[in-house]
Amino acid sequence: MPISEKTKYGTITITDHIYASIVEDVLEEENFSGIVWVSTKRGKVVTDALQSMKIGQAENEIVISLYIVVKFGISIKKICKEFADRLADKVVDACGNSELRILINVAGIKSKNIARRDVEVVFKYEAK
Repeated sequence: MPISEKTKYGTITITDHIYASIVEDVLEEENFSGIVWVSTKRGKVVTDALQSMKIGQAENEIVISLYIVVKFGISIKKICKEFADRLADKVVDACGNSELRILINVAGIKSKNIARRDVEVVFKYEAK
């Protein structure tokens, strides 16, 4: 769902593709490459972040919800916090200063195979 905001210059619309490309940029960073993968709700790793996420708007905040698979042996709490912080920074840089809520659903843990999990972690960022 595209996010629209009215300003004195007109209406600004940010599509889901912009958010998906931001997620993919974060996944390619050294801290997350080979550790975090986007996935479907059932834990199947996908290459396109757009298949893994939903973008919405609730009152004055943007809501980003996505599914991921995490490498075995990595702290879920720590990696989700680092990922959400980095994603929030990039979204604010690209889309402006707004309230943001990031819901990360850990759908699986990857070792030799993917062990299914169902853990949801929510982070809320206030506008600066």
